Amino acid sequence: MTEMRITGRTGIMLMLADPVAHVVGSLRLNDRFAAEGLDIAVSPLHVAPADLATVIDALRRMRNVLGFGVTIPHKIAVLPLLDATTPRAARIGAVNFVRRDAEGRLTGDNLDGRGFVDGLAGQGITLQGRRVLQLGAGGAGRAVAFGIAEAGARE
Repeated sequence: MTEMRITGRTGIMLMLADPVAHVVGSLRLNDRFAAEGLDIAVSPLHVAPADLATVIDALRRMRNVLGFGVTIPHKIAVLPLLDATTPRAARIGAVNFVRRDAEGRLTGDNLDGRGFVDGLAGQGITLQGRRVLQLGAGGAGRAVAFGIAEAGARE
């Protein structure tokens, strides 16, 4: 693997969480971006719930920030702080990725359910017509439930 070099041209992405010790998505994304030759760097950012609105407001103003991931405990709390959400995120009621456009407008999406279903498919497991028992319905759990339903689970 090549050495990561961060310059003034590097696009910055963040992963907002509290705590951050469990966050490994930044490592995976950095490896993926490097493999694709993209000049993007991802870093976890420890954000307490009381500071979320202040951090979101600051990220709007940071022109080299492309967007950010959102995880525990912010997936639901971030919704009213955004300018828009995709129809999928609006249905789920939780966000895990936010895109920042050139004007600082923030649009949230949720890829948790799609990622879960794609992961199952990669293991040869389809959900079409199946009965599924799901335990848990927090931010990620909501998305997984919608993903399961959209993949055709019977019940």
